[in-house]
Amino acid sequence: MKPFNRTRRHFISGIPALSLIAASAAEEQPIRDILFGSCLDTHEHPMLDRALTLPRDLFIFMGDNIYADKGGIPMMKEKYALLKGSRFFQGLKNRPILATWDDHDFGPNDSDGSWLHKDMAWEVFRDFWGNPSFGVNGQKGCTTRFQYNDVDFFLLDNRYFRTPNYCRTCPDRSLLGKEQLEWFLASLAASQAPFKLVAIGGQVLTDNNSSETCFHYFPAERDT
Repeated sequence: MKPFNRTRRHFISGIPALSLIAASAAEEQPIRDILFGSCLDTHEHPMLDRALTLPRDLFIFMGDNIYADKGGIPMMKEKYALLKGSRFFQGLKNRPILATWDDHDFGPNDSDGSWLHKDMAWEVFRDFWGNPSFGVNGQKGCTTRFQYNDVDFFLLDNRYFRTPNYCRTCPDRSLLGKEQLEWFLASLAASQAPFKLVAIGGQVLTDNNSSETCFHYFPAERDT
């Protein structure tokens, strides 16, 4: 897979992610340092200052990148503007930044595919972040895949297609949705990169039964 490129440049954050990744990939240097972050409910903290001093080829926001679950779309836009202007975010922008989401930057707490304004949330997310794509096979969502030198990255969407956690009568209960799951399994099988990295906005490896655990309510899908 060739380094991706994308011509649409009107996202409000001004993240130079695509050009930086393409330039880095063209140099054919192995990726060394990837930083991950999530649950960003403050923009001033010693841990954030520390993160800016660490070696970094790429930063991936893994969900709850803002907390706008109590104010709807207007608060979402306001919180993204605050994130954009923060010292932490500005300090990250000299390297590529990619993102997926979780409930607090998608909609209300523990929100799922039934949320009324999910398309508007998707538009706000799409216009802020510099991901190479937003959704698969013509569907919306924040799913994307990209290659950075010797690593294939898969960022999955655990909210847009999610069946409500406690809906026991819903047919075809799913976290990722049929289309996204099939795309992911096929893309993973087709990947020839020596390293694969999968990111999703929730806990995967734990068997804790809280709502923060990605597949607790969808055990069959986890075992696929």
